[in-house]
Amino acid sequence: RYLMADGVLDIRQMPSNFRGKGLMSYAHKSRRFRNEKWTGATALFINLDMDKSFDIYITDSPSLSAPRVEYVLSGGSDGPLSSTVLLNDKPLEMTNATLPDFGAMGKWVHPSDTLPPLIVPPNSIVFVEYPEAEVY
Repeated sequence: RYLMADGVLDIRQMPSNFRGKGLMSYAHKSRRFRNEKWTGATALFINLDMDKSFDIYITDSPSLSAPRVEYVLSGGSDGPLSSTVLLNDKPLEMTNATLPDFGAMGKWVHPSDTLPPLIVPPNSIVFVEYPEAEVY
């Protein structure tokens, strides 16, 4: 519930070469309240394929061409059977029975001329937040 609110958004169908290939995608309004209104969108991609990564190009919306924050969850050295979970390639560890500040662990991607694709590694869960997206 840190990133995703209750408002479900329409996510256009992935290209046919992604269908049935182990990639699932969802989108929700973000849980940010700014300037007296809810703003932002969060996309979730789950890659169940053990070997293949997916390059996702987000298009058709100027507000999605703004900076984004990526959170990539994956297994440690033993992959999905690892007892260690990585967040953006860093071990996700509790300190004194408390979780770390996830907001500080996000990877900001700022567009230059073109926004680079979102890479969803094999057997991973990727949250992508678009803080400036205008959603209704």
